[in-house]
Amino acid sequence: MGKFEALANQIVEYVGGVGNIDSLTHCMTRLRFVLKEPGAANVEALKALKGVQGVVTSNGQFQVVIGTDVPAVYDEIVKLGSFGTTTGSAPSDEKVGPVAKVLGAITAIFQPILPAICGAGMIRAVLALLVFLNAIDSSSQTYVMLNMFADAAFYFLPVVLGFSAANYFKCNAFIAAILCAMLLHPTFTGLVGAGEAVSLFGLPVRLASYGNAVVPPLLIVWMQKYVEKFAKKVTPKEVKVFMEPLIIFIVCAPLTFIVVGPLGSYAGDLLAVVFRFLNEEARWVCPVLVGTFCPLLVMTGMHYSIFPIQLTQFATLGYGTILAPGMLCSNIAQAGASFAVAVRSKNRQMKETAFSSGTTALFGITEPALYGVTMKLGRPLISAMIGGGLAGLYAGFCFLRSFTPATPGLLAIPVYIGADMMNVVNAVICIVIAFVSSFIITLIVGFKDVPETGSEKEVKTV
Repeated sequence: MGKFEALANQIVEYVGGVGNIDSLTHCMTRLRFVLKEPGAANVEALKALKGVQGVVTSNGQFQVVIGTDVPAVYDEIVKLGSFGTTTGSAPSDEKVGPVAKVLGAITAIFQPILPAICGAGMIRAVLALLVFLNAIDSSSQTYVMLNMFADAAFYFLPVVLGFSAANYFKCNAFIAAILCAMLLHPTFTGLVGAGEAVSLFGLPVRLASYGNAVVPPLLIVWMQKYVEKFAKKVTPKEVKVFMEPLIIFIVCAPLTFIVVGPLGSYAGDLLAVVFRFLNEEARWVCPVLVGTFCPLLVMTGMHYSIFPIQLTQFATLGYGTILAPGMLCSNIAQAGASFAVAVRSKNRQMKETAFSSGTTALFGITEPALYGVTMKLGRPLISAMIGGGLAGLYAGFCFLRSFTPATPGLLAIPVYIGADMMNVVNAVICIVIAFVSSFIITLIVGFKDVPETGSEKEVKTV
């Protein structure tokens, strides 16, 4: 039995067995279970497993933190039952509060599509770097085609979101994708471009551009969920195959253009006003808060809940300041604190863990460092939060902007390349501030080391 197969079997056993698993997804570092009976899981046994870095219960999900090996463990677990899914599903726990339900829904819907969004963002980043280095002409057909590859993920984001949301709300994903695709149909975009008044059944249709839209597809599929339930109840079995989708389209399509789509568009306009206010009056607030408290957001998985707001900012303003700059500072600070632990710790295993997880954090994956080093030792976590906040303060004052989504780390530096080249210089300065400050603060305040014997002792400060 292989290493991952053995770990998968143990995890399934300790979460209460195959029969206790309602659904399972994974992100870059975590297995995300929805359990039928969360109380049946043996949390302490899970935490003690070699290969498990932590256990988190958040927004109706039972999350087991694995690290970068999570895809291999996930693949082994889905072989044990029919619960494996590639998209989020709604928590079965009815006791989850309304706020937690909303945050859980946003997280579950966006988490499966993040690899595609980040991958497309990195294509944009590489193109920006190649243009900066004069390795490619931005007017060439090669550039245009490559830029189209990246842009497709954002332009058709409503369709992708609609499909993911339908899996979460447990309604027909293909109908959801078509409803969202209607927003991008050439006929409608042509009407928007013409700028003349449009009506449907005598009711006005708002001429909004829905490419890159985030809020409208979520509202559309949420509406579809209830219309679909109604259609299933009233449709006779003999004609269900065509009558049920007909009812859904007849009801949902007009409401999409007359009510739901415009509501989502107005929500986006309101967010744009908020973004502009923050950028003009308090541009330091978001980078400082995210740079400082991002580890706490990661612990609960709430960083995924902020991602839609960041995407909306990209769509409305063309750049991001809400999440990306602060997360860059926080991730690098986690790396700095971990490397300080690697330098000072007398525990060989902790040294190895701190060095490897610190390296991973440099590239934007911080959970191994967070659960394996900084949170475990306590003081290094505080040091990383201080370092991230200091770097975030600089990011705010210099108005650091990210121009496309990417995993915040060293490889994401090109996403800060813009018309003002000082922006990317400031990104590098933020990285240096975050790493150096968290490294030095960790060395100064020290931490309680865990020697080979398992007892704790205070590491002397320099």
